[in-house]
Amino acid sequence: MLKIIVKRRKDGRILTLSFVFLFIILWILIGFNFKNPDYEYYENLFSRATQGVSYHAVETGFWYIVKFAAKIGVSYSLFLKIYTLIALLLISSSIIKYTEKPSLVLVLYMCYPFLLDVAQIRHFMAISIFTFSVRYLESYSKKNLIKYIFLIVIAASQQIMAIAFLAYLLVYLIDQKKAAKIAIMLTIINMFGCKYILQTSLVQKIFSLRDKTVDYASGYSNSQLFMYACFYGILIILCVFLQKINNVDKTNRSFLYKICMYSTLFIPFLMIDFQYTRLFRGSILVIYIFITQQIYSLKKSDKLIVTIGLLFIMILVAIKLFGKGSGYFETLTMPIFQNNEILYFLFNLSLIHI
Repeated sequence: MLKIIVKRRKDGRILTLSFVFLFIILWILIGFNFKNPDYEYYENLFSRATQGVSYHAVETGFWYIVKFAAKIGVSYSLFLKIYTLIALLLISSSIIKYTEKPSLVLVLYMCYPFLLDVAQIRHFMAISIFTFSVRYLESYSKKNLIKYIFLIVIAASQQIMAIAFLAYLLVYLIDQKKAAKIAIMLTIINMFGCKYILQTSLVQKIFSLRDKTVDYASGYSNSQLFMYACFYGILIILCVFLQKINNVDKTNRSFLYKICMYSTLFIPFLMIDFQYTRLFRGSILVIYIFITQQIYSLKKSDKLIVTIGLLFIMILVAIKLFGKGSGYFETLTMPIFQNNEILYFLFNLSLIHI
């Protein structure tokens, strides 16, 4: 697998096959799952829509999609398959458009935060729409501005936190050289002010349709928050390092670098609660796209070293967050792999042949 991932695009067929294979694996895991921490909630939501019961504790856009699906007789199982397939196609569109290493992006995403998105399907759709919409940040025009804002509103209709992605309109306003400095300055300001801002009733109402602000304010352990901050920090430092080496400001990929820099605005929210990692997670696919695109531009020896080092870090993160002994292992990792239609079928089929 590693050989396929790091292979240059000399044979487009091999690269395409590896990407399609990983795409199918992701879709099987998310679209054919029938038990995870949020599955019952969405299944009950779908049941309410089928019975014609109104429900206001979910974003309007998602609720109307569920109501429409229920009205035409679609089961929740089929709805999940279609909904997640659309989201994966949106993500894949930008991955293929902006990086020569699309398979590597999917591998990084599988390490983190894919398993979280298996449960949080509204958030998954929201970040998929955002990842697709970044193409309209590449160059400024009124048409691109309107398209980007429209798509972010659609994303927010699936998961309200996506409204925060309007902050990336800064990409239009500030040039490449000033992006890192502005991002650092705003992050420091945000670090001291976000706790007070998040406690205002307006922000609580916007970001918590189900009155979770008490949970958000409670926070996770300092060690967990520190680990996340370090992980995100390493990714951002790598972006800066690759930008310096490859002189990104002279390429048409500079807007991706600016998105990576402005994503640091959301890091201070980790001081409030783990749930706010969703804000940073929204841009993590763009960060992966930028990093892999820049790895492709390195010398052959450097390319291999950076790729192996990055995969090593991502595997450690995956083990720490989702491996045995982690808080997610029993509640998220095991249910996802033990309760899957395709995997269940293949397992039973293998038993029959034995």
